[in-house]
Amino acid sequence: MSAVGDVPRYEALMSGIDSLASTRSLFEFALVGLALFVLPALSLFYGFRSARERRVGSDQLIARYFRTMLRGWVVAGAVLLAWKLAGRPFDQLGLGWPPEPLGAAAIAVAAAAVGILAWQVTFGVRPSEKDLAGWKRQLDALKLAPRNARELLVFIPVSVTAGVWEELFYRGFLMWFFAPLAGVFGSIVITSIIFGAGHAYQGWKGVVRTTFAGAFFATGYALTGSLWWLMILHAAVDVFAGVLAWRVYSMHRNA
Repeated sequence: MSAVGDVPRYEALMSGIDSLASTRSLFEFALVGLALFVLPALSLFYGFRSARERRVGSDQLIARYFRTMLRGWVVAGAVLLAWKLAGRPFDQLGLGWPPEPLGAAAIAVAAAAVGILAWQVTFGVRPSEKDLAGWKRQLDALKLAPRNARELLVFIPVSVTAGVWEELFYRGFLMWFFAPLAGVFGSIVITSIIFGAGHAYQGWKGVVRTTFAGAFFATGYALTGSLWWLMILHAAVDVFAGVLAWRVYSMHRNA
């Protein structure tokens, strides 16, 4: 009985595989390989290397920021090039505006979230000396957060870059790629796990945290079909995380 019940699932799986093979280019399969293997491996390598470093100088950190930005724009450019070569409309990549009232609702959600983050970072952070020391230890272990105004000035465009390329790649492109095989829900799950693996440098807690964040963004994309508001929200989250880190270091120096 179970074997009979499995036939439709098998046929659906084979149909999805056939759809992938016939509608996705080798270039696009290579981009998926980048997401599945290369970026997680690089992230894991960075995590191991950071664990061995005692301290990262300011110039070294800023150079790392520029490399991170370059990598992000290269991936974004590759996605756009693959899409252009395939002759697909960019609306199908999530670069269209959602129909009303979804468009207004998406902007309202993004604006409210940005406002809450701004208030929290500006007025809501009043840690005790113990909490401050603990936060600083976590940031020191990550070796990526801005510690002074010069580093923060470069970290902000890094955050904007991440908001653009990660949404374009992990949500717009990868969800489209896996949808014929796994459906909308399955593509949300798959891309969220891949997104979390791409942040392996943050340790297992960071992987879990970014996997859930990826699921939130992926669900938002599935509901609206647009990446613009998610790019704004994603960039804002990263920017305010950097500002918060800078404030923690500033408060620790003045303590």
